[in-house]
Amino acid sequence: MHNPLDMLVFAKVVELRSFSLTARRLGISRSAASKHVTRLEQALGARLLNRTTRKLSLTEPGHAAYAHCARIAAEVEASELSVQRFVSRPKGLLRVSAPSAFGRLHLVPILPEYLTRHPDVAIDLVLSDRLVDLVESASTSRSNPPPHPRQPDPARYRPDPVGGLRGAGLFAEVRGAPRAR
Repeated sequence: MHNPLDMLVFAKVVELRSFSLTARRLGISRSAASKHVTRLEQALGARLLNRTTRKLSLTEPGHAAYAHCARIAAEVEASELSVQRFVSRPKGLLRVSAPSAFGRLHLVPILPEYLTRHPDVAIDLVLSDRLVDLVESASTSRSNPPPHPRQPDPARYRPDPVGGLRGAGLFAEVRGAPRAR
């Protein structure tokens, strides 16, 4: 029996027309994706793909193999989807408070993908350089910067009045423009 994973990778390579894209989507290396296809070709005793540095094309045996592998991939995906409805998914409001620089550098870039993966989650993101009392602010998560000896006393710290709310273009397209509370 042939390795089903080899068949799934082959189907994805044909669908995306790229080993690199397939590798990224499946979370494997490009060389691993290539090895899966090579192993399937060896098991079937036929070349399935014509490969050049610029493009991929199916051979005649490749067309026949793809028809079956694509059905197998579709069945695997249908199986996963049928089970996912029984698995609990994150939902609700996630309040996150973080320092401005950290939030802009690390949180804002990953929010669009997170919200796409978890459409039932709404995020209330507060980026501020002042220390926040989690109980008082009702934040679900907070990353406070480490205390710095030259940092002004938080009781007397005044944030820059020029600041404002900003959002990445894709984030604003997907979830709407940020708004002040």
